[in-house]
Amino acid sequence: MRKAIPLIVLALTAVSAGCGDDDDEGISREEYIARSGAICERTGQQAGVQFERIVGEEGRPPPGEEERYIANAQRFLEEAAIPIIRSNIEQRRELPTPEGDEEQIEAIFAAGERALDGFERVAADRSRVRALFEGQIPDPATEFDALSRRYGIQKCGGDQ
Repeated sequence: MRKAIPLIVLALTAVSAGCGDDDDEGISREEYIARSGAICERTGQQAGVQFERIVGEEGRPPPGEEERYIANAQRFLEEAAIPIIRSNIEQRRELPTPEGDEEQIEAIFAAGERALDGFERVAADRSRVRALFEGQIPDPATEFDALSRRYGIQKCGGDQ
């Protein structure tokens, strides 16, 4: 049941890149990647803390506790994962885009928005929450993670 937990926590890190100075005139690709990676790492830790707080330790829930586990997983998505993703997309957009990389960065943002929409759809339906946490439906952040890694942000992504 917990197959998707590391994926969701790491997906959150992928969305979390950003925290630059608003007055930066420009930024190199290397600096963008470094800033993004640092924020990915920090946000991943935040997501992990929230997961532990809301859902509990990793592992299968004891027999008879599956429904409570899924309810907590849904609560985690609603109260922690989705707000973290939303906030981090906003932060990431504040980072200056490396010159010439506008199209790639915008594609990453678009994939992040689709991931956010996907997590919102999953969180709205407990049966979809169960399917996600049991690995029966795809992680909504798969494309976002892949585009981030392809750009060079290795600290972001769901299958590290």
